[in-house]
Amino acid sequence: MDELKTNTCGCGHDHEHEHGEDCGCGEHATMMLQLDDGSELKCTVLGIFDVEEIEGKEYIALLREDNDEVLIYEYSEDENEEPILANIESDDDYDKVESAFMALLDVDEEDIEELEDELLDELDKE
Repeated sequence: MDELKTNTCGCGHDHEHEHGEDCGCGEHATMMLQLDDGSELKCTVLGIFDVEEIEGKEYIALLREDNDEVLIYEYSEDENEEPILANIESDDDYDKVESAFMALLDVDEEDIEELEDELLDELDKE
């Protein structure tokens, strides 16, 4: 499994950039998603990655800016290098992609459950 493909420019591509006034160092790339109802949703690009068990495809993880929900899509580019996002059709593939993304973040479901339990315990004590 490859690491998240991000660099200081936030574009998610594996290439060099000139650093200067507007290089974007320290900034995260954002993108607007066009929803089915015609509204737009601003998201921060967390990374573009592939999954070892699914050959020939890349995926993108986006963080909604209006809440903390992470959205994961199949990712490709058109001939003009414009991003193309598609839903992951298979539940099995989605589970593999989600697991790969969580592994890249070194987050495991058990760790999340433990953290949630600890937070609930702390809230109960208050």
